[in-house]
This record gives sequence, structure tokens and C-alpha cells, in this order.
Amino acid sequence: MAEAKVKMQFGRVTLEVDASSVKDAVAKLSEYGEVFQESQCGRCGAETLAYEHRQHDGHDYYSKKCRACGAQLDFGQHRGKDTLFAKRKLANGDYDREHGGWYHWHERKPATEGGR
Repeated sequence: MAEAKVKMQFGRVTLEVDASSVKDAVAKLSEYGEVFQESQCGRCGAETLAYEHRQHDGHDYYSKKCRACGAQLDFGQHRGKDTLFAKRKLANGDYDREHGGWYHWHERKPATEGGR
């Protein structure tokens, strides 16, 4: 079976994966694309994004943060896999069609604390 190196540009990030087939290449690029394909903030459109990782109580948390307006996009983790996905749903379970999951921290607080 043939091996191939596949490169793809996601904004300022270039990814290169080794793939044994076209299906393998698409699977690998889609895993990375979920995290890296978005090169602009979903709130202000700025391209000054940074990736963040933190640990709390034995859990790992991953996000992408806009350095211009402070909005962030959180990533969830697939169970049993070493992959991430963008959290794009609102608290009520609907997809965030307006901002694609990007939010400012004060919006996630309970309404009694000044959030929405």
C-alpha cells in the first residue's frame, strides 16, 4: 500500500500528515481541521488567536482565545480517543448559529451573576 505525506494550510498553521490512503488522509486532516481550520474570531473577526490548555482537578481543558476581544471557543474531548471537537452548542442544546460557539466569559455566568 502506498504511503503519502499530505500538507494542508489552515490560516497560519500548516499541517502535514502521513497517510496510507486517501481515506486515512481525510480522517487525519478532519481531526486536525476541527481545531485549526478557523483562523478568525467568531465574534470580532480578528486573526490574533491563541490556543490554551489548562488543568483543573485532574481534568484537561482546551480552548482557542481571541487576543483582540477576549472571546473564546472551547473544545470538548471525544471519549476513548485523543481528539478534540469545537463546542458549538448553546446551553439549551441549539447550535450557536450567530457566533459558532465563540463567547465572552461573562455570557456563560448564570443570569443572577450578570450573565445571560
